[in-house]
Amino acid sequence: MHSSDNAKSVDVIVRTRNSGVSLKQCLESASRFLPVRKFIVVDNHSSDDTVEIASAYGADIYLENTGLGYATSLGISKAVTENIVFLDSDVLVRDAQFYLKASAILKEKKVGAVVGQAIGHKLLYGLPLSLTVMPIKIASKISIDPRVMGRETYFMQKYLRDNGYKVRYLPDAMVHNSTHRSNRHWPEWQGAWVRNTSGIRPRELAYSMLVIFLMLTNSRKVRNFLYIPIFQAKLVRGFVHPLYWQGNLINLDKNENIESKVEKN
Repeated sequence: MHSSDNAKSVDVIVRTRNSGVSLKQCLESASRFLPVRKFIVVDNHSSDDTVEIASAYGADIYLENTGLGYATSLGISKAVTENIVFLDSDVLVRDAQFYLKASAILKEKKVGAVVGQAIGHKLLYGLPLSLTVMPIKIASKISIDPRVMGRETYFMQKYLRDNGYKVRYLPDAMVHNSTHRSNRHWPEWQGAWVRNTSGIRPRELAYSMLVIFLMLTNSRKVRNFLYIPIFQAKLVRGFVHPLYWQGNLINLDKNENIESKVEKN
């Protein structure tokens, strides 16, 4: 493919693990609303039909069992287009002009990433990889700890911040079904990986608590707003005891000895 073609199309990186329940709709929406050159699916040895669904959409599929950090870096290394799109497997793209607008914004001075906001979400925060466009020349320079299973965006945010890059946002670009957040221990898991990635830094913990406030307030649901202090308390619990809570989300809801599982990892 010529470089001019790469400038008009985009490689889409999707990191998966047992994502069959949402992946087909995700890839279908991306095929409809993004100028996809290639889906790059990095899968953590799914036991469902994730790989079969990705194959049906012509994806290049890579298997890994190291960590989310490794999966992210691997996906970046396989991309060839000028920009790349990070897409969560439970996201539905809804704005047909999103990539065109994001590409234009990335041409502005010192813009390092453009994030697509969920429909109706007005409060802006962080660098979620649910629907995010980044120049490959920037993404390929970011060193991510390959072993991390959460908060891999910490390394991206730090690189952008240290090098003076800004993050911009586009409203009403997608719908995020957030299937993994239905796990009752997701807040503790997040807190553990805040600690594991950045160490004992009150600033990072405070930032994560702010993100929780903005994320749940964005939903404009009274129930979610009232849940904010509980979520934040659970996040702190995970931050304080990371070894206990850093296990795989699927296993955290089972009556298993999590500490012995951590030792195996």
